[in-house]
Amino acid sequence: MPLTLINSLLFGKRLISTAFAVYGGPLADDPETHAALDAEAVDIQSSCGADALEYRNRSRLRPDWPGKTDVYATFRKPVDPDSEVNMLSLPRKRRAMVRKGQAADLRVEEVSRVDRVWLSYAESVRNLGTPVFPKRWFAALKQQFGDACVLHLVFRIRMSMPAACPWSSGTSCTSSISAVPARVASGQ
Repeated sequence: MPLTLINSLLFGKRLISTAFAVYGGPLADDPETHAALDAEAVDIQSSCGADALEYRNRSRLRPDWPGKTDVYATFRKPVDPDSEVNMLSLPRKRRAMVRKGQAADLRVEEVSRVDRVWLSYAESVRNLGTPVFPKRWFAALKQQFGDACVLHLVFRIRMSMPAACPWSSGTSCTSSISAVPARVASGQ
């Protein structure tokens, strides 16, 4: 179970599972292991003097703890093999935005080198003021999931500028939006 200690003047001292990601918390195959991870997290919270321990999971693991049920939103949807089915499942205004993107002369390139995707991702999130995950984390994901982890860069054809770097696995995908100079995406 990942835990990050955040000490902020604004938010206080908090122990958070995956502080810079969407989900994470105790992951166990059985209730005993889950309880042991949970108990250890509570002990760590106490020993480091954190004001709060926060698990970021899709479902509440501790109903007796206060929750932030109205703060985070999740959108999950299976990707249909038929692109028109996917398009029709979008609200009308979102479909119009997708069609504008399709008309923007974009080119998708599958890449095998994590460093190409990471350079684009790192500059983009840094420019947004978000902490950057290390390149070794991306490499570990690629190594762990192998061919199930597909890396893409989306380029604007006329400008040769990466526009996004989605991660896909099976029938779902996650996307990190980027807009960085072509020299970064090419590894220069």
